[in-house]
Amino acid sequence: MTLQAAILGFLNREELSGYDLKRKFSREMYVHWSGNNNQIYRTLTALRRDGFVTVTLQPPDKGPSRKLYSITDLGRSALRSWLLAEPELPQIRNPFMARLSMVELLSDADVRKLLGDYRRMVETELLVSREHSRRATPAGDDSSRSALLQSMIRRRWIEYYEGELAWTQSLERALSSIK
Repeated sequence: MTLQAAILGFLNREELSGYDLKRKFSREMYVHWSGNNNQIYRTLTALRRDGFVTVTLQPPDKGPSRKLYSITDLGRSALRSWLLAEPELPQIRNPFMARLSMVELLSDADVRKLLGDYRRMVETELLVSREHSRRATPAGDDSSRSALLQSMIRRRWIEYYEGELAWTQSLERALSSIK
């Protein structure tokens, strides 16, 4: 997913400031992005330059004015093109798997600790994902289709972490049987 497409997707639902967008990225588990505010603002500038968004100043109650961004018809057309493009397979680049494939330098105790640390991280993410799903409210137009898709996406993340946890526990058991 490109940052531009994600921003257009959020703006298709509502007017947002750059700060609002950063908060959306941090809260939405299915739109993963870990950049900084500068990337959001640079992307918003480019989207505005290309005619995909407009900006209005919201008068402040106190403090500086807020810039609110809105998607244009051209932006909706670009978002629609991205949505209709051939889907991408997930990019499976797992640094932990790379690390596991190179543990020759580590003792058995080091490998057990590494696996235990990873298992605890996965358990935490699973708890967070379950809680996020429990607290979630439907986004967008709140149509039954939208609500179903959002629910199924949240469920997919939970299933991912459940599978990762089961695999890690299986590996721990298998390694404990090797002498």
